[in-house]
Amino acid sequence: MADTVWIGYDNKKLFLQSGQFSSAVKTSLDVSSIEPSVLYGVSWDDTNSPWCGYSNQKLYLQSGQFSSTLKTSLDIAGVDIQPYGISADGTDTPWCGGQANKLYLQSGQFSSTMKTSLDVSSSNTPGGISFDGTNTPWSRYNGIDKLYLQSGQFSSTLKTSLDIETIDTYPIGVSWDGTNTPWVGRTGVKLYLQSGQFSFTLKTSLDISSIDGTPTGIEHGDVNARIGAGGEDYTRTINDSLGVTDARALLREVYRTIAESLGITDARVLEKEIYRILSESLGTTDDVDRIMDYLRIQDDGIGTLDSIVRTTTISRTIDDNMSIADVKYVGELVKAALAFMITRQTHV
Repeated sequence: MADTVWIGYDNKKLFLQSGQFSSAVKTSLDVSSIEPSVLYGVSWDDTNSPWCGYSNQKLYLQSGQFSSTLKTSLDIAGVDIQPYGISADGTDTPWCGGQANKLYLQSGQFSSTMKTSLDVSSSNTPGGISFDGTNTPWSRYNGIDKLYLQSGQFSSTLKTSLDIETIDTYPIGVSWDGTNTPWVGRTGVKLYLQSGQFSFTLKTSLDISSIDGTPTGIEHGDVNARIGAGGEDYTRTINDSLGVTDARALLREVYRTIAESLGITDARVLEKEIYRILSESLGTTDDVDRIMDYLRIQDDGIGTLDSIVRTTTISRTIDDNMSIADVKYVGELVKAALAFMITRQTHV
């Protein structure tokens, strides 16, 4: 089970909580030397940890989970002096500000370019933000305390919301794990796991008052679960980057990518390698067996492996930043292809 990243105002620390949620803190990092006063919002992008400095009015990118290395920062005082939440969508940086009561999408990690923003002042102050691969979960803490699901990044359409005042007040962080909604309540000093997006069912909670008395942000620790498998925008991005328009073509490109990346020309060896990658990624053989039913190598219109290998381009690049030689990314590509097919009910 993936872990949970959260941030604490009192001790000026980034925390990595085991699972959803055990009482064990796996690690933490004191960032008081960077932001000595007030900090809100934290995320995880699969490599680094974005977080917000309220006092210095900056977005920070901390290396790993967590090293003392600060990779970069961006002064956003000219945009909004009250950064309350931050996330990562795989390309850009969603964050929210309490001065203008807006959701923001900052280019990259971090350029000064603001790609878009949405005024949510009619719903009052945003206290946390995330991205689920398609839509934007955010939380409101000033007024009626609610969890919101905003369409896209960002349309004015509010897909749903949930009043959580009977559970806790001052929700100052929200995320998504692919199935449920982690959020943090500042008044009760707890981490919560709300069923779906959003049902009234509270699946679990953890009192963290003995660790830090003022939690101010949360993010699920598995990026693929949050924005990958099941995230239509993520699979669409891969689809677009490969220049294919249907599930069969995408699957063919997946096989080609794996074959050239791993230097495999035998269909049986390739199938075993896909199985190994998925086993390491998912950790359950039941899920792998189910996935292999979709990814079974057969000459049924996809094309045989020999023909795929003959047409391969050895130095193919997925996008401007990621080489296909990265086996971990190949595994993510396989899972993205599966999500693409399942979403469209295309059975191979």
